[in-house]
Amino acid sequence: MNSDRVQLFHEHILVKEPGTSKETPWHQDNPYYFITGNQTISFWTPMEYVSSASLRCVASSHKWEKPVLPTKWLNETSFYEKTEGFRAVPDPGDAVAFHFITLHGVLEGIKVKIDE
Repeated sequence: MNSDRVQLFHEHILVKEPGTSKETPWHQDNPYYFITGNQTISFWTPMEYVSSASLRCVASSHKWEKPVLPTKWLNETSFYEKTEGFRAVPDPGDAVAFHFITLHGVLEGIKVKIDE
């Protein structure tokens, strides 16, 4: 972060049982916490082995001009009353391209949907 100090802002625990049918929706953390700044990070740290689902990220989405409109996760309605200044969640696609010497891996059990 190129900073002289680090401050913990928030800790959050999300509990999901194995095989839960409700996926965690695509989202950005920032709009939910009413803070601004570019020197912020989030950690995703599973407390148990994850074999059938994993964190997915959209490359360069931290550089978008507008943040994604945050939604309430239970019913996917808008988190804010006013929605201007936000963008809708785009379709993240079903393919990832990266340099072939990038370290990478796929967790066991992840199914990839390929549209024909």
